[in-house]
Amino acid sequence: MVEVVFKNDKGILRDLSVWCEATGNKLVASEFSEDAKEMRALIQKGSKIEGRGSEVDSSMRVGGRKHVCLLISTADLEALVLPLDKALAAAVMGMQVHVCFEGAGVRILKSGYRPTVSGFFGRIFTSRVEADIKVGNGCPLPSAAIQMLEELGAQFYVCGPSLERYGVGEEHLLVNSVTLASMVTWVDLMASSDVNFFTKAVFESA
Repeated sequence: MVEVVFKNDKGILRDLSVWCEATGNKLVASEFSEDAKEMRALIQKGSKIEGRGSEVDSSMRVGGRKHVCLLISTADLEALVLPLDKALAAAVMGMQVHVCFEGAGVRILKSGYRPTVSGFFGRIFTSRVEADIKVGNGCPLPSAAIQMLEELGAQFYVCGPSLERYGVGEEHLLVNSVTLASMVTWVDLMASSDVNFFTKAVFESA
């Protein structure tokens, strides 16, 4: 049994129920705090995944699992957060996640890079938006989301020409393993994926 404490975002209970069903765990009980700002849930760990295809050991997540592809084509902070959050949701549900970086999007893979809000005055508002993302929305910032995806077994693909164009060396990447590829690979991944997510595409000078 595991007790989990969440911020009450009005939709977390439904999401938790879906996650438990998808991963073979059982939601035993849940309750909200008196001020309704928190929710506590009691989850019983399952040993088998049932109800969605053949039974497999829970450590293998979902047998015959679905594939999700995320194509990142920008380094603008406000365009990255929600697609990465959806990729994380897919990963925690046991789906195989493929993340492709192209164009200016390769910048966020560089260790120490800080995505900023787009526009002429974007840098001025970046700290405020970062705080709202972490505190108001409860989402991880892009570098943290990428590291979480890596821990959850996501596979990363990077456009080789874009690395060179934007001055990102392979030795500076946040993740330990990447596949250098380009457009044909992206199209092949998207064609074979069950779900595809995209950021906006931005053409920037290097």
